[in-house]
Amino acid sequence: MKTIERKNIKKERICINCKRKLRSKYVVHHHLIPAQILREKNLINKLRGNTILLCKPCEFYLHYLYDNKELEDNINTIENILSDGKMKLFAEWIYDKPYVSKKQIKTCILNGLIMNKKEEIMKHILFVCKANLNRSPTFERFFKNKLKNTEVRSAGIYYGYPYQVNQEILKWADKIYVMDLSQSKFIKENYPSQYKKVEVIGISDEYNPDDDGLIDLIKFWWEDKIRNLSVFLNPKE
Repeated sequence: MKTIERKNIKKERICINCKRKLRSKYVVHHHLIPAQILREKNLINKLRGNTILLCKPCEFYLHYLYDNKELEDNINTIENILSDGKMKLFAEWIYDKPYVSKKQIKTCILNGLIMNKKEEIMKHILFVCKANLNRSPTFERFFKNKLKNTEVRSAGIYYGYPYQVNQEILKWADKIYVMDLSQSKFIKENYPSQYKKVEVIGISDEYNPDDDGLIDLIKFWWEDKIRNLSVFLNPKE
């Protein structure tokens, strides 16, 4: 009698949201109508098959973003999940990462690496320097080729130069990145209602437009800041 050797086959499944292929134990059947609501309505058996495959991190983040009532009313189809802006960004962030635990996701949310439930996706980014001649327009040109679904502009604080900072453009911006403290101080003193959007990059006024040294600093900042915040800015690559 031949002995049949049993092979240890590890099944893999694909998450609907992030498209990662993972071992079965890392993928769950997500109820499009939350299981708790189905139980309350005594429909758990009737709708048992109304599920999709999500990896555990994607399902955890989905339940973090929305409570059961919101999921039942607004995020109750595959299309709703795949078209949700924050879930799209989370999928892009996690796509090339190994398994991420709930604790790690919570830590990333606390540290601003993953959008929290109250944040809005940035659609408009403004870079500001002194005269809008060297630093900020170089940032604008660089990031116009890096970001999708995000409009990038630049401006300066000096009077008489093109594209001067004003209330309209500051209000337009979801995030304002200034080159140094002088622009931060200017906005705080002249447009205090917009100051909460400001973040200082820290690049001195010593570069010409598109200078190689300036581009290198931008790339370094991109690696250190923007790409780590990929779910926040939705990078092309």
